Amino acid sequence: MMDLSRNAFEGNIPTGIGDLKKLTLLSLSENSFDGSIPFEIFNADGIENLMLQSNSLAGGIPTEIANLKDVKQILLSHNNLRGLIPAELGDLEKLERLQLHRNQLHGIAPVLMKSKKDMGDSDYVTDCGNPNWHLQDPLICDGCTMCCNSEEECLVTDPNIMTNGLLFFIIIIVLVICILLFIFCVKKKKNVITYLFVDDRDPETVYSNDSIYCFIFSRNKRGYFIYFMTIAVQLSVFSTFLKSSELRDDTDWKYSFKCLSNDIECLVQRTDTPFGIFFFLS
Repeated sequence: MMDLSRNAFEGNIPTGIGDLKKLTLLSLSENSFDGSIPFEIFNADGIENLMLQSNSLAGGIPTEIANLKDVKQILLSHNNLRGLIPAELGDLEKLERLQLHRNQLHGIAPVLMKSKKDMGDSDYVTDCGNPNWHLQDPLICDGCTMCCNSEEECLVTDPNIMTNGLLFFIIIIVLVICILLFIFCVKKKKNVITYLFVDDRDPETVYSNDSIYCFIFSRNKRGYFIYFMTIAVQLSVFSTFLKSSELRDDTDWKYSFKCLSNDIECLVQRTDTPFGIFFFLS
């Protein structure tokens, strides 16, 4: 093991590290190393953890990195690396975490051997988010678990997050409606079932100029139809907004993480809570 992280080392990474055949961990993170990554260090093919993040390394990622057949973690984030991401990284069967964000890499990132569904949020991170003015050319990464943009904001690329979020909001809306209806019926001393389905008052007698939701209290089929059609339209608009916020560049919904230079785990930056969401919807 060689852990020289968080010092003030400068200059180039010594090529002699590649002679350490039994080396399993190489950590030079949070220093001031510059120059390119010497391909000679990959002669130490027993490395399992390669941690070179938070330096000033430039140039490209050597294709010799594929020599590390036993590597599980490669951290090269927060440097000045340029060029394409080597396709050979996709051949590393044991690679579980690859972080390349905050560089100037472009092109198409390889898909890793490890299934995306078996990886954590911070396990495969690149600069595939928008806006990408920090990059000379866009970076595309279909296999990434998280994408960061040029404003140092990141998002999880799992589409289930949007789906689960939409389902959560729909459930909250339904609960709010049920609670309000229950409170109203208790206050009026009416049975909920009777109140909803027996009385046939005309919806115009209960209509309010400032809210069409009053049709739910009309106990009339026309009123119910108008009410539920309104809910359906609004939910479809809301759903479109959420889907759009997963893809567009100028929304806050998706970019809710920060991947800091001194932490390999990306941190949640969202400030909303279920309590706040409940009162927002109600």
